Amino acid sequence: MGDNAQKSSVIATRIKNIISYFTESLYENVCRSLFERHKLLFSFMLCMQILFGEKKVNPAAWRYFLAGPTGDIPKRENPWSWIRVDEWDHMYRQFKGAADTLENFKGIDDTLVTEQAAFKEIFDSKDPHRMSLPGVYNEKLDMFEKMSGMVSFESL
Repeated sequence: MGDNAQKSSVIATRIKNIISYFTESLYENVCRSLFERHKLLFSFMLCMQILFGEKKVNPAAWRYFLAGPTGDIPKRENPWSWIRVDEWDHMYRQFKGAADTLENFKGIDDTLVTEQAAFKEIFDSKDPHRMSLPGVYNEKLDMFEKMSGMVSFESL
């Protein structure tokens, strides 16, 4: 199989080419046996495994993404007039859970209260994943962590 990968006299480049070829071959062969609706999920899982292998995703952030907040998270009064109480409770629980669990999210639950205008802009956006997060969080969080934070808006 490695014979089909692009050749290189530099060993590191050759290894990278073989891994890339193998990954593409694996993807194509597995996708042949999947229903169309399952291909996106397989692509996501394959991508996540590659990112884990490259140590680009925090395992705790992955677990939080999959399971969400756990345990009893105290409610905070809804300071926003533009969102229902049940929506606020859900969103606050997500962000507070992340703040209590993941280092990069520390303090985001307070930012949620103090940066109402910025969060409303994200909430109202047709492309919230393209919006900048308020405060230090746009620089502090990696793309996967930002995606995990966007889950907080998903059911609203």
